Amino acid sequence: MSTIDVHAHAIVPNALREMSAAHPDHGPQLVEKEGRRFLHYPGRANLGPLPDAIFDPDLRLAAMSRQRVDMQVIAIPPPNFHYHVPPRVGIDFARIQNEALAAMSDSMPERFHWFATLPLQDIPSSLEEIDRVAGHVRMRGVQTGTNINGVDLDDPSLEPVWEQLEQADL
Repeated sequence: MSTIDVHAHAIVPNALREMSAAHPDHGPQLVEKEGRRFLHYPGRANLGPLPDAIFDPDLRLAAMSRQRVDMQVIAIPPPNFHYHVPPRVGIDFARIQNEALAAMSDSMPERFHWFATLPLQDIPSSLEEIDRVAGHVRMRGVQTGTNINGVDLDDPSLEPVWEQLEQADL
């Protein structure tokens, strides 16, 4: 029987660099203090210290072997949802991170599947992102926060997202 970890956060350093290059006023940056890594978010609290395996697939695989985990479903950590940023920035950040997780999954398809993120501050763009990523063979669903800028998940404005996810069997 296989052991599957369905809640494993992953951060792809190249995605962080791409996010910061695209939107320097909003992009998180990886910083090191006293040999420990943190994510610095402009205008927000730092996240960390973070384990090295969250950034490094080889270290992650070694940890998975020690833990006897055969597969992980990887997803970004919640501070990287970026619901608070302007819609255009959120759209770019969701796409960059989804592409990075898909590439990580593609690099080790028998070990990594993934959950997408959506720019839920912009419903039409969230629907476009669902269409864009739904066809990836190892994309298993979508991870969301519990609140989008003061809007709870049962708000009627989010209904098109839930309907589209259901139609896509996600």
